[in-house]
Amino acid sequence: MNLKMENLLKSGRLHKRLVVRLTMFVIILFTIGGVLAYDILFRELMWMPVVGFASFGFILGFFLFRHITKITWDEEKEVVSIGKFDIASFVILLIYVGYRLLVKLFLESHFTSAIAISGFSLAILFGGMAGRLVGTRHAIKRTHEENANQ
Repeated sequence: MNLKMENLLKSGRLHKRLVVRLTMFVIILFTIGGVLAYDILFRELMWMPVVGFASFGFILGFFLFRHITKITWDEEKEVVSIGKFDIASFVILLIYVGYRLLVKLFLESHFTSAIAISGFSLAILFGGMAGRLVGTRHAIKRTHEENANQ
């Protein structure tokens, strides 16, 4: 079954809170991406490390941090919904906070420029959020496919 997010949205198969969450992710991604593009174009931030840090963040976001958002099937409304924040999500959130602190310490110990530190930190955040967004989209499609036909 080839599902597109637009079709799920048009057919009313996505809970409104989930749509709001995904929209916020996209807005934040574009904002961070714009800041990164500005830093690369006008503040002489090196683009290759930005791509590397963003890729690292994407891998972590896709495989680990996407589990912060639980995607469930609402039997009553027959829609894909956001689940409750459970203990596993809390643990992953703590790992994420620890990860952010370690990244900050790593960057400050290897780079002296404030532009490089903030730019590379934003690149990791950008990649992590993009990974979470893509992972969440996969979880939505998988949840819908598993439950819509029952």
